[in-house]
Amino acid sequence: MRPPALVGILPAAILLISACASHHEGMPSLADYSDGTSQYALELLEGWKSGSIPSALISSRLTWSGPLPGDGLDPVGAHSPLTIAIYRAAAAPAAATRPATLTEKLDSIRARFSSLGRTEATIFDFARRGERREIVLWLFLSGRGKGGGLRQEGGKLSLTLAPTAGGAWQIESGSVISWLAASSTAPLFEEVAARTGLTHVHSPFLPNARRNLPVPGEHLPPGVAVLDFDGDGRSDLYVAGGDGNHLYRNRGDGTFEDATARAGVGGQQGEALGALCFDYDNDGRPDLYVAYLGRPNLLYRNHGDGTFEEVGAKAGVALEDSSTSAAALDYDRDGNADLYVLVYGHQDYGPTFAADNAPPNHLFHNNGDGTFTDVTIASRTGNTGWGLALQCADLDGDGWPDIYVANDFGNNAYLHNEGDGTFRDR
Repeated sequence: MRPPALVGILPAAILLISACASHHEGMPSLADYSDGTSQYALELLEGWKSGSIPSALISSRLTWSGPLPGDGLDPVGAHSPLTIAIYRAAAAPAAATRPATLTEKLDSIRARFSSLGRTEATIFDFARRGERREIVLWLFLSGRGKGGGLRQEGGKLSLTLAPTAGGAWQIESGSVISWLAASSTAPLFEEVAARTGLTHVHSPFLPNARRNLPVPGEHLPPGVAVLDFDGDGRSDLYVAGGDGNHLYRNRGDGTFEDATARAGVGGQQGEALGALCFDYDNDGRPDLYVAYLGRPNLLYRNHGDGTFEEVGAKAGVALEDSSTSAAALDYDRDGNADLYVLVYGHQDYGPTFAADNAPPNHLFHNNGDGTFTDVTIASRTGNTGWGLALQCADLDGDGWPDIYVANDFGNNAYLHNEGDGTFRDR
């Protein structure tokens, strides 16, 4: 789904969905966006998966700076049975490396797997430098290790690609930006949805949608919010979806019951993607905000008796756009929860290479009287990336909550809170 500069939350499906989107009439193909480097990335991945990377993919004049992939890893604290080791780039002198050395290293990493599961090759960044192309490439393998345990390994490589006489690409130089190796002798989680009663199968809402749209509903799974809506001390679940939203009440015995109808939070016809729990009116009860594609977003006020009232329009947050998710933050520290809503690109066009052509995200200031004011322009928070997910936290420890946005394409956004009602995109 993301053209080659570009990465965010659904890496496993990125290249496949990009290919689907590229067939949409009038839209550039993935290869067009990337000058063919996306195809090179796929060929490199296929060679890595096979355990024998073709020599034609790496220049005989290869220069590599710093450790090879998988080298120089430092262990990270983790609870058994999980082990994690990472590498983060530091200044390192350039050193000539034989092409065989790089391929042998990657092939040796592949040899640690007895079988493969999810694999990825995704271009995070792309630049033209004369006849050469500079890319940041994410390579990733997951599967079973030789001992039968779970294993994954991969990371980001900074690569310069040079053209061959035949018009293909080769790695001319490179370095490791980051690398991670993780393994576990046993699964860390157990799937128990069926026995807890959470068995509803999501179906997307696709009225008159062509199957090759950039964003068919089945490629954007719905969001979930955790809340104690009835104040019984147990965590309940609210799941958004294209076939209706669902509120599951925790019975306290390891099972859930569907309380959607009596709570009045089934939503509206349309593709609901994001679900947020926050107390917007400071009454001590968790409320719900639901983000929709092409429909007005909904705000459910919790009455405290097991039921909710939809007040989005009255509160001023019934944004009607391609909303995907939302987060609550008190950006001005006035004691009221404000609201930041992500907006995705529209379905009748695809992203530009910079992927900065989506409608702007929106910041709504909580007025403290049950209403909000859109302060997007004044606060400089109208990022136009194809937003998928976000988190709000004080990322630099200055006491003011910042916003971090994971965009589906292009660069992610770090909106730093300046403490004066405005943000700066770092």
